[in-house]
Amino acid sequence: MLFRSDENGYYHKDGLMPGLHFCYAYIPGRRADVTGEASSIYDFVEVVEGETSRLDIHFCAGSGSVKGIVTSEVPIPPGTEGVTVQLCSKDVGDGSTIAKREYLTSTSVGSSYSFDDVCPGKYTIWTSLFIKTPGGARSQGFPGRLDPPGSFTVEAGGITQRDVILTDRPDE
Repeated sequence: MLFRSDENGYYHKDGLMPGLHFCYAYIPGRRADVTGEASSIYDFVEVVEGETSRLDIHFCAGSGSVKGIVTSEVPIPPGTEGVTVQLCSKDVGDGSTIAKREYLTSTSVGSSYSFDDVCPGKYTIWTSLFIKTPGGARSQGFPGRLDPPGSFTVEAGGITQRDVILTDRPDE
């Protein structure tokens, strides 16, 4: 059963049979949230005859945006179709990167990228090239340096600007 929320995020469904129902909410454009969960949230709600049941689904407490431009200091290999910019969460506890593809966008060098509805938290960006080959296409990791450098924090309701400079050496 599918129904959409209105512009304010509310949904309403009449005529459900009494019993336990599975509710599933998909977050468009999001690969996973900062907890490493998938791009959906789900829960069960019990419908009781003659009563109104309510299930509130919260994606995250506030969201922000990450925006930037992709440039390059080095020549791009022939056959490159685009640049993949990947937003990855950081585990603040030990500083290691959680290898989750949370947000993904393909762009070309000199183009802008944008990730909207980003949950507040600490992030970094990884880059790779999307290369067309005689046998199809492949993705190849490619060093990118952030400007300003290092990991960054996305604040609720804020816009974080991080440009990506493709280089022959990784971010320091």
